[in-house]
Amino acid sequence: TNVYDGDYVMQVYEEDGEFQWKVWREGAGSAELNDTVFSEAPLSIENEQIIEKWGVSVNLKDAPDPGALLPQTLGQDPTYRNGFITAEVKYADSSKLWLSGVPDVAGADDQNWIRAGVAADEELPASLYNSYFTSVPDPDGGPDPLSVPVDAFGIYETALGGTWAPFRLVSYTQTFEGITVTNAPAPTFQLGASVKSAVLADLQSVDIVFTNNKELWTRCPVIEMQEEKALAIGGSNSSIATLKGLLRQSPSVDKEGNPDGDGMGMGWFPGYAINLETGERLNMAFGEDSWMGDQNGSDMLWNPTSVIEEGFIPNDFLRRRYKKWGGKHYVYVFGVTEHMTNKRFNMPAYDQGAALRAVLEPTGVKESDAAFAWSTCLWTGIPLVAPNSTLLASDVTVSLRVDKKYEVFRADTIANNGLPMYRWNMRDLRTETGNSTVANDALEMISVVPNPYYAFAEHYERGQLDNIVKITNLPERCEVSIYNVSGTLIRKYNKSDPTTEISWDLKNQSNVPIASG
Repeated sequence: TNVYDGDYVMQVYEEDGEFQWKVWREGAGSAELNDTVFSEAPLSIENEQIIEKWGVSVNLKDAPDPGALLPQTLGQDPTYRNGFITAEVKYADSSKLWLSGVPDVAGADDQNWIRAGVAADEELPASLYNSYFTSVPDPDGGPDPLSVPVDAFGIYETALGGTWAPFRLVSYTQTFEGITVTNAPAPTFQLGASVKSAVLADLQSVDIVFTNNKELWTRCPVIEMQEEKALAIGGSNSSIATLKGLLRQSPSVDKEGNPDGDGMGMGWFPGYAINLETGERLNMAFGEDSWMGDQNGSDMLWNPTSVIEEGFIPNDFLRRRYKKWGGKHYVYVFGVTEHMTNKRFNMPAYDQGAALRAVLEPTGVKESDAAFAWSTCLWTGIPLVAPNSTLLASDVTVSLRVDKKYEVFRADTIANNGLPMYRWNMRDLRTETGNSTVANDALEMISVVPNPYYAFAEHYERGQLDNIVKITNLPERCEVSIYNVSGTLIRKYNKSDPTTEISWDLKNQSNVPIASG
C-alpha cells in the first residue's frame, strides 16, 4: 500500500574505492518523497534494502557474463541460464503481428543453424551439425585444457522460438566427404574462424527496432549470402572474390532502393540497434542471396518473404533450390570493440557501416581481417514476414537481454560518467485509494454458497448435525458481518489468513442455531 506513482532513478557512484548506489523519485511533488535514498552496503556485498516510504526494496547483485560458468558446475544448477535473461518482441500495434523467422531445428538439417547443446555425434553427416565446444583451463589444475560446450543446456536456441541467437553459436558453411552444410548465417571463408573467434561473454543486451520511419534507418553493408560464386551477382568476374559473407556486388542504394552513386554493396536496414548497457547505437548488416530474385534476394533491400522451403528437387545435393529462408535476409548486430574481450578487429559504435565496408570489400579482400570483423557480431536473426502479413506494418522492437557485470563504459560520452544508471516507473504497481468502482467490482466477486440454503449442503456437510454455508472469494484480511432480514446483527467474523473463504455454521454469536429466514 506504500507504492507510489512516478519515475524513479537509480545511479551507481564511486566513493572511497567502493561502488555504491542512490535512488530518488522524480516529480513527486513532495519534499519527503523526493529525498534521495543511499545504499547501506556497497555493490560488492549482496544486500536487500527496503525503502518503506516508496513500497519497494532494492537488491543489486553482480552477475557473471554469459558463458562464465566453470565446467565442474555444469549440470548441477537447474536454474542455470548461461547469462541469458529473456527475449521478447513488442509491437507498436499488436493487431499487426508481421514479424516471423526461421526456427532452429535439431539434427542433421541445414535448419539446425544454432549450435547450442551437447550434440557430439561422430557419425556422418551428423558430425557437421554438432554443437560447439570450447577449450578452458582445467579447474583442478591439470596440464590439459577441458573441452566444454559453449552452451551446454541449449539455452540460446530457445530465444524467440529459435529465430535469434548469439553469433558465436550460428552455423557456418562447411563440406566433408561430399556433404555440405548450406544456408548457414556465418561467412564461408576461413573455415568458421569468424564464429570461433567470437566470445559469448561479449554479448550485450540490445534492442533491435524495425520501423517505417526512414529518418531512423541504419546505413549498412548488404552481404552476399549465395554460397556458390557462379550463382552470385558479379561472380562471373574472376578478379572479384564474390564470397558469401562479403559485400553484395550490386550498386549501393538509397532508402527507396534506387542507386545512389555510392559505390557497391551498401543499403539501408529499416531500423536501428541500441546497446542497452551503454546507450550506444550499433552497426548492423543484413544479407541477401542474390541468386534468389524470386525471394527479393537481388534488390539490395531488406524485404524478406514468408517462404522457408519450396518443394523438393531430386539430386539437388546442395539443397539451394528449395531452401528459400525468405531470400536469406539475415540480420546482424555488431558490438563495440572497446567493451569486448575480443580485440581482433576495431569495431566502433555506429559509423554508418564504414569500418565493415572497408574490410568486406571483395576486391583485394584479406579473408583473415574479414573473419575477425565478423567475430565482433553479437546477435543474428533470420527474420521472415509472417504469412498473409505486410512488411513493416507496425513498428517492432526485438529485445534480447543477458546478464552483464557492472562496469564502467565510455565515460567521455555516456551519462553518469559511464557507470550504471537506471530509470523505471511504478504506474502499473501504484496503490490507488478511494476508487469506489474498483471496490464495488471486488465486492461483486464475493459469493454465499449454497444460496438459497435448503437445510443441507451436500458439498460441505458430512452428517445430519452439520449446517454449513460458505462465504467465498474473500481477501486475506476482512470483516464479515451477517444480519437477519430485519437488520439485526447475527454473527461477525474477523478474517486474517491466506484462505479465500469462511464457513458459517448457521449459529449466532451466542452459538445458538438461527431460525429459518
